[in-house]
Amino acid sequence: MAVYQVEYYRRLKQLGIRGRISVEDYLELAAGESLAQRVELFLMGRASRKLRSHYPAHPASVFFDIPCQPPFLRDWHNHFDNYGNFVPGYCGGISLGSWHDLDRLTEDGIDLEEHVVLRHLIREDLGGLFRFARDLGYQELSDGYVSNCDLCVDIRRFLITQGDFEELAPREFYQHLD
Repeated sequence: MAVYQVEYYRRLKQLGIRGRISVEDYLELAAGESLAQRVELFLMGRASRKLRSHYPAHPASVFFDIPCQPPFLRDWHNHFDNYGNFVPGYCGGISLGSWHDLDRLTEDGIDLEEHVVLRHLIREDLGGLFRFARDLGYQELSDGYVSNCDLCVDIRRFLITQGDFEELAPREFYQHLD
């Protein structure tokens, strides 16, 4: 567990933790205290997989009304990964293009006809991406999802096996989810 917020630092210090600790060991030390009780915790990427047993799961349709578009489309708090990808917000595994071409990208924009995953997310949000993937054979998880990000990552993990979607990058992101 990495210290991301000062409240985690205080809590880790209070528990006498020094150095690295796994989430499982932290939960044991914290005697069942919720990971998100005092701090912000995002259930996305591997976190949604690793922490699945600590949160209630829901069918995919529950997340269709939770918009991804505002955080996905915002023009602030974006990231650059080690592979040269311009990453929207916290959406690891999605590339808006190369940060080497950032000037062109910000001036010309993204051709949504060439980037079908981005097109569905931007125009139709998560429900549109779900329907697109379902038409390609995606099967909803029977045990559900713990967040809209959990659902999105699962859909994208399926899509990466179905075609060469340039915006699903880096591919290594999907290889190391579990």
